[in-house]
Amino acid sequence: MSESFKGTMYSLFDQVEEKPGLFLRCKSLTALRDFISGFEWGVYQMQHACWQEGRERSFSEFLAWCQHHKGMSGGWFAALSSRAKNEEAGFDEFYRLLKEYRSKKPNLRFKLTITKRHRSFSEATGSPSNACVLEFTRYDGEKCVFLRTKDVGKPYWYLCAVFDSMRQVPAWLKTCFGIDRQEWLKKRRPVGFKNS
Repeated sequence: MSESFKGTMYSLFDQVEEKPGLFLRCKSLTALRDFISGFEWGVYQMQHACWQEGRERSFSEFLAWCQHHKGMSGGWFAALSSRAKNEEAGFDEFYRLLKEYRSKKPNLRFKLTITKRHRSFSEATGSPSNACVLEFTRYDGEKCVFLRTKDVGKPYWYLCAVFDSMRQVPAWLKTCFGIDRQEWLKKRRPVGFKNS
């Protein structure tokens, strides 16, 4: 893969795959799940944004991709456990899916700044949002669109929603933020794909 994932969540996953015995009690799907759960809990407890900082695609986006494209509606661990013939095969399948996901390149990305007026609209409709920027991304060979948001005063992005296609976005923006189609088309900004 030509992209550099050094110092990211993905570099940690690469290290676990290369030397599972260094990080896990054994090479198994259950041990991997326990490791990921512990890591997420530690990141949450420290209020640290390394799990989703910068332009890195988040782990939650990978999980949403698995659910959307691979039919893993019961969660990634349950889905892989039921499909794999054993724990090691489940571990290998996790990494096969992660590599497939990481190989996807964005073919469309827009950012939209959310103003105080938009946040006031969302509060008045009973769905308060503290978002200051929305980012919509679609990857090669896919129709679905991932929405990541950045909240006021927060340094990190988080996955907010997955739409079946870009056609659903204008209606969602109108409902949640009072942004009509014309404002969406006028104010969205295309974003380059560096470090995607």
